[in-house]
Amino acid sequence: MVHPEWLDLVWVAVDSRGRLAALITAGQGPIAEGALPTLDPVGEWLDDLPERCGVSPDDAHEAFASYARKGVFVFDWSDVHRVDGLLDAYELMAAPETPIRFTDIPAEIAAAIRLTTLGLDFAERQTIDPRPLTPCLEHPED
Repeated sequence: MVHPEWLDLVWVAVDSRGRLAALITAGQGPIAEGALPTLDPVGEWLDDLPERCGVSPDDAHEAFASYARKGVFVFDWSDVHRVDGLLDAYELMAAPETPIRFTDIPAEIAAAIRLTTLGLDFAERQTIDPRPLTPCLEHPED
C-alpha cells in the first residue's frame, strides 16, 4: 500500500484508557495501516458528532477545537509548517475537557478503529509518533 501523499487526512486512534484522538496528517504524517480502510466512514462519523464539552487550550485554532469540542483529542503533523526544530511526530493541538470513550461510540465505528489502539495515554502526551506502536505507512519523502 502507498501513502496517500499530500492529502490532508484524519485518522482515529484509541489510547490505553479507551479515549479517542483524531490524527491529522497534513499530507505527510504517518498513517496507521489499520486506519486506511476506515478513513471515509470514520471521518464522516467524526464530522457528525455533536459538541459535548469545552476545549483546552481556550485559544486552540477552530479547525482543531471543533473536533475537541466533540470529545476527541486532536494531534496534527505540524512539521509541515516548520523549517527547523522538526518534531517528527504528531503534536497535540487541542484536548477535550470531557473525552469521548471507545465504549461510547457506535459498534460499526468501534469495529473500524479498534485496530488503531496505541498503548499510551493521550492526556499525558504533547506529541505522538505512532510508528513504534503500530505498523504505519509513511510519506515517500521520509
